[in-house]
Amino acid sequence: MDELDKKLYNDLNLEIEVPGKLKKIIKEELQKERKKETHYSFSKIVITACVSLLVTTGIVYAGTVLTNNIWKEPEKVIGFYSEENKNQNIITESERARAMSKTEAESKAKELLKKFGHSNETIKLIELDSNPNNYELIWHIETNNKSIIEFEAEKGKSFSVFFESVLAKNIDNYRTTEEKAIKTAEKLCKKYGYFPNKYSDIEIRSNLVSQKDAYIWYADFSKKYDDMVNPFEKIKIGFIPEINEIYYFIVKDEEYDNNSIEVSKEQAEKIALDAEQQINTGYNIKSIYSNLDIAKMNGDAYARKVDYDQYYQERHSKNYSINDTIIYRTDSYIRKVWMVTIEYDTLNKDNTNVYDEYYTYYIDVTTGEIIGGNPIYYMTRLQR
Repeated sequence: MDELDKKLYNDLNLEIEVPGKLKKIIKEELQKERKKETHYSFSKIVITACVSLLVTTGIVYAGTVLTNNIWKEPEKVIGFYSEENKNQNIITESERARAMSKTEAESKAKELLKKFGHSNETIKLIELDSNPNNYELIWHIETNNKSIIEFEAEKGKSFSVFFESVLAKNIDNYRTTEEKAIKTAEKLCKKYGYFPNKYSDIEIRSNLVSQKDAYIWYADFSKKYDDMVNPFEKIKIGFIPEINEIYYFIVKDEEYDNNSIEVSKEQAEKIALDAEQQINTGYNIKSIYSNLDIAKMNGDAYARKVDYDQYYQERHSKNYSINDTIIYRTDSYIRKVWMVTIEYDTLNKDNTNVYDEYYTYYIDVTTGEIIGGNPIYYMTRLQR
């Protein structure tokens, strides 16, 4: 993983000078519309897809009766991907003990290669990685044909496969329609043992704005609960129409806690506004928006609260060193939350970017704790 990969993986908000093709990947999540889908590595697809892994602020609304609080002080890690940390091997023995063995991981990788028609490929790299935002472990495997496989290291229920070799074929002339693409995606899911009828939210898109010229199609099938999409229970598939070759296949299988609503919208907004009073952003609040949704605990809002200057510099400095990046690692609860979005008046302000326009707090609907945050949640929601 090069320094650019590390920066993107550590902080999706960092405004750095990146190659055009990576900017396009990031903007895909913000716009859900592409002028051209360029070819890129699987790790970057996963990085972009995981926009929700951003973070927290342990503040509690004083007027709410709290039971079974889930937030605890996060672990501060400086330079997660620095050479020093790499040499110290930050995965502990106890963490390794809960993961499947290297032999088991290799066996599972071979099963997935066979399942998707790539059994002729050989494994050239296998390593156990740690998620920088929480303590989840991931087995990462690469083959001699540039295929990449990743899966959750304990049980392997959530996985992703990416076959870059497909893009080297003459695929530019294959076409389909949106209606046919949905049906094809459903058939491909069933072919590999997954049933899209279990997922009530469907999103379909192509690699070009003009669908009649598109030659790669993407479908997301997500589980939905009371109008809330769980982004951690879904199937994501990228494929070439007509020949129906798989570009990538991602399965996320993480249920949320379905925690009860004990905190009102008005209480959640007060919690967020109280948190804002502790931060000197330099911006006036323009508006506030709130909605229910499902999110995973993370450390972004906490980082923003404890040292806003550091938080700001990491996201605005093009040359910010990966060695100085600070991450606050949390548990990985998936909860029902109030998404309270603060919109700022950034007009006539210098050195602003898209991440300065909004900030969304994750307010746990049961405990009233701030369990995460995300500066681009509201923009992605607008594009749905």
